[in-house]
Amino acid sequence: MNEAVVQFCRRLLPLLAVMLCLLPTIDLRAQGIVDLTVSNVDELRSAIETANANPLSVVRVEIAESFPLSDFNGSGSATPVVKGLIVITGTMDDVSLTGGGPGSDFRAFDIGTGGTLILENLRLADFRSSGNGGCVRVNAGGALGETTSAWAAADRLRFDNCIAEGRGGAVFSASSESLTLSGVQISNCQATQGGAVAVINGGFTRMFRVLFSNNVATDSGGALFISGNRVSLYNSPGLTEINQCAFDGNRAMSVGGAFDFRDGGIEMDQSLFTGGSVDIFGCYGNVLPPADEAEFSIAGNQFLELDGDVPVLRQCDNSFIEHPRGFALYQANTARQPASTPPMERRPIDSTGGALLAGNLFSDLPLATPKGSNPPRRAKRNCADFGSGAFSSLGGNLGSDDSCALNADSDLVSSSPGLLEPDADGVLGLAADSPAIERGASGVLLVELSGAERTRLPCGYADIRGLGRPQDADGDGLYACDSGAWEWQAGPDLALAQSGIYFDPLRSGEGHFLERIGGGQALVSTFSYGLGGGMAWFIGVGRIVGNSVVIDEMLGTRGGSFGPDFDQDAVERFRVGGMSLVFADCEALARPGHYAFRSDLSAPFEDLSTSAVRLAAVIPCSGAPSELAWRSGAYFPEGRSGEGIFVQYLPDGRAVLVFYGYTPSGEQFWAFSDDNVEVDGDVLTAPMLYPASTTAFGRGFDPAQVDLQPFATIIITQTGCNSLDLQMQPSVAGFVGGSYRYLRLTQIEGTACPTVSGQ
Repeated sequence: MNEAVVQFCRRLLPLLAVMLCLLPTIDLRAQGIVDLTVSNVDELRSAIETANANPLSVVRVEIAESFPLSDFNGSGSATPVVKGLIVITGTMDDVSLTGGGPGSDFRAFDIGTGGTLILENLRLADFRSSGNGGCVRVNAGGALGETTSAWAAADRLRFDNCIAEGRGGAVFSASSESLTLSGVQISNCQATQGGAVAVINGGFTRMFRVLFSNNVATDSGGALFISGNRVSLYNSPGLTEINQCAFDGNRAMSVGGAFDFRDGGIEMDQSLFTGGSVDIFGCYGNVLPPADEAEFSIAGNQFLELDGDVPVLRQCDNSFIEHPRGFALYQANTARQPASTPPMERRPIDSTGGALLAGNLFSDLPLATPKGSNPPRRAKRNCADFGSGAFSSLGGNLGSDDSCALNADSDLVSSSPGLLEPDADGVLGLAADSPAIERGASGVLLVELSGAERTRLPCGYADIRGLGRPQDADGDGLYACDSGAWEWQAGPDLALAQSGIYFDPLRSGEGHFLERIGGGQALVSTFSYGLGGGMAWFIGVGRIVGNSVVIDEMLGTRGGSFGPDFDQDAVERFRVGGMSLVFADCEALARPGHYAFRSDLSAPFEDLSTSAVRLAAVIPCSGAPSELAWRSGAYFPEGRSGEGIFVQYLPDGRAVLVFYGYTPSGEQFWAFSDDNVEVDGDVLTAPMLYPASTTAFGRGFDPAQVDLQPFATIIITQTGCNSLDLQMQPSVAGFVGGSYRYLRLTQIEGTACPTVSGQ
């Protein structure tokens, strides 16, 4: 396996543990928990039968040592069909469940209607199936690796040497429910289609930070085969999202060395491709979007042949991506072709469908044979449309030749793109004088997808390393994208003083709370509105990367209610998108920061690009914080996970408070303190305002539509470092007041509780 690809994946370890701390109650659609420990296949089978017999309970199974599985009653699986909800976890590293190897015919798990299987910290190896799903098969109505509140549920899971004579060497899914793989490695697996994973006419499919290495398809889709996943705007049960994955050394004997995508809604972002090979077309991918739908995008990815740090020729002797039909959007991708003797058909894209290009960087290396030699250098190396007129440009592209129809004003054809050699992660960066820097768009693009005009971030919210984008490299105040998958950092690394409140002065009435919480991580909460009005808020924990905060999993909620009827078990968390906050300097005043939000297609939002001006900060860029700064942070009411407050004590003695929760009828609700907050010893008294009339998220935002009115008085009594009592006295009809004990969720980095008794 390519060591650079391994390093790339290690850098993208999930932040699940922090998310579960932020949102501490995991709703597993169940009313009880059954804990079991198993040490052999019979006990594992019994545990699954227990889950099947108790559909309203969660059965949590711990495995402390490896053991082999065997065929279960000639069923073609080692275990009974999963019909309940079961979580299987290895309690030690390298716990393996192994199959029968060559000559056997059984998979590890079958998931049936109503069943949910979550696998954690396990290795599944050496399974064989004469049907679909060499290791796991997900049937209609089943789900793998998914809960209703924890997005990245399948962590530290490995599939090795799993083989299916049908589709999906490791995993096959034909379910109307969901398939979620996160933090997974799939290696040396094989099938006819989808050497690692195949999804056919499935439901929502999410692959996040998955490493696919050395998988083989005897037909198509060396790692992935996905077909028939349908999508409709803002209600996309059939959407497939592939994000921050790595593909190395995968092979297909027909088309699509890494992936074969057909007839569905696909978004593939920020992924790294190396060493793909194919016998016919598409060393990395075969793309067949549906003719009647266009939610099909390949954005922020890098395609490169690597051997350690040296680009080499492997078995690819044609295009990286073959795209013979349908419409696809290619944004902010980097593709560099290897040197070769003689020159071969190794273009980034062959397309006779519709290929819309925005902000890509396509470059070939100088050939080992000099110009004029025999065979001669090929004149058109980056794209080929074979006379179909498939390519069109939205601008911001850089190509080493004019073969991709790069005719927008901001496109550039140059033989000197300024690409550096791959770094330790195998990523191609830009030299300081690269013409790709700031070539792309700022703001958002308007693209017609699925028959509707949608906003699209021109280069996403983060580059392939995880740095927030876009940046302001030339200091002109415009955060413009660099061409390709890599963004030039334009500002110092974040300081402790970045914890604070930010907003866009042109969009008064929405804003963001940012908290550094230690360990290179940060929490961001956004308070805004829905696309059709009404209040909305979403929260996420992510990583600090250079001068940016990047969060891949912003979570919204539904199912709560205000006051005594609140039931934390009814609150459902769901992913709404990803975001970044980028800062050119600490103050974020004269040089504002930038907020980029990428909405999930299934979420009631749209992509957004705004300014981020500092409104308040807990720790100043210069000077000392307030003596009460240690009280700042996020708190939630005991037994009421899913609502809470953010409070920040400012250096000038003031304090700011935001309450987030729900209306009595169950819609999301938030209110914030006005300028008359009083702090008297351990007691904070805050008059609260709320938007009695609202505006819309994104393009529909109009600050004049926001009507702020009094909502309540909140009185907080700090009872210790990590606790407080809160009394709420609403003045709006239908909202019932009460008193609650709140517990701390976050401590802002750079603040610490005093050591005096009682605090």
